[in-house]
Amino acid sequence: MEYSISITEKSINLILSGSPSSQRLLTALSEVSSELKKISIPILFINGELLDKPFILQDRFYIFTCLKELNIDKATKIVIQSKDDTANRDLLEMMAKNRGWLLKHFNSKNLAERFIDKIHNPSIYIK
Repeated sequence: MEYSISITEKSINLILSGSPSSQRLLTALSEVSSELKKISIPILFINGELLDKPFILQDRFYIFTCLKELNIDKATKIVIQSKDDTANRDLLEMMAKNRGWLLKHFNSKNLAERFIDKIHNPSIYIK
């Protein structure tokens, strides 16, 4: 699995491609953990759209158990975009919520970016 990291004023972006690897993802998360602490509203955007297939369920559980060890704070909002089906997206969000994380999972980059904007500018979206 290959990954690239970019930092914007609104989020830290982690773009994944190739065959999923939990160890490579943990390496990438380790690299971004110190940068997340520097941001006033820490948002990690993980774009898995270019992955060959989604991570298996066991890898997802394993990754969540390692976040604390990587010094990623639970104040970090995690936004994921991937081609996962609805059931897997809902399961991942529920799993994260049960462990005290704020995670939103989208299948569209547009929706993910809109959610990030909403975190930074909530007054724009008040009806």
